[in-house]
Amino acid sequence: MNISRYEVPVEKLRWVCDTSQFDFACTEDLAPLHEFIGQDRAIRAIEFGLSMQHDGYNIYLAGLTGTGKTSVAKTYISRLIDEREKTGETYRVSDWCYIHNFAHADRPRAVELPKGQGRVLRDDIAGLLQHLKKDLAKAFSSEEYKDQRKAIVEESQARQQEMFSRLRSEAAKKGFLIQMTQMGAALVPVKDGKALSQEDFMALGERARKAIEKNRNELRKGLESLFEEAQDIDRVTAEKLAESDRSLADHIIGRLFDALAKKHAG
Repeated sequence: MNISRYEVPVEKLRWVCDTSQFDFACTEDLAPLHEFIGQDRAIRAIEFGLSMQHDGYNIYLAGLTGTGKTSVAKTYISRLIDEREKTGETYRVSDWCYIHNFAHADRPRAVELPKGQGRVLRDDIAGLLQHLKKDLAKAFSSEEYKDQRKAIVEESQARQQEMFSRLRSEAAKKGFLIQMTQMGAALVPVKDGKALSQEDFMALGERARKAIEKNRNELRKGLESLFEEAQDIDRVTAEKLAESDRSLADHIIGRLFDALAKKHAG
């Protein structure tokens, strides 16, 4: 394959500007441009959009960063306002911010702010988030918070322990020992202070075995009821802990948001 035909002469590897075509010695001698280069179509669209005299029309700018979108828009908006103010019209220029709508994430809220306050609000919210992270972390790691949670949990455990102790006493009166196993609570018959093995139990008379089984069934119902009540206590305890967390968070968040709300009350 002959690749010589693809060779590029050295003198054509780069373009060299012919400076003889310029009639100035330094760019500092040039007057600055007041128009934008290479944005004719965009400028016509902006002029058309700004010429609309009715509500409900918007101008949407899109493009890569650094292409001058904001500069063009600001320049033409300022020029339009100046021209119309000369004819007696007045304008109230506002900042508009999109605020997240937690109820409908796809429908942000548009908030009007006095000119220049949009950036202030943005920075205030950024600062608020930093304070929230710091203050919430501090509050939820405080000894007061830990003691409050501990008191709620200990109250729950004490109630459950009291219930279990009563059932143990009732079981002991009926000749049973409650043992906790991997399968759950087991009711073990006791005779002369010792747990009966399966062999010892089968060696008893039929009447004695029936009496033991009757008491076991009664105690089993009480045991099932105890576990159900214990689960209710655990549920209530979890709700109390969650409410405690919400209350503390609301206090921290409310205090910080109140200051922000007062600053931007308008």
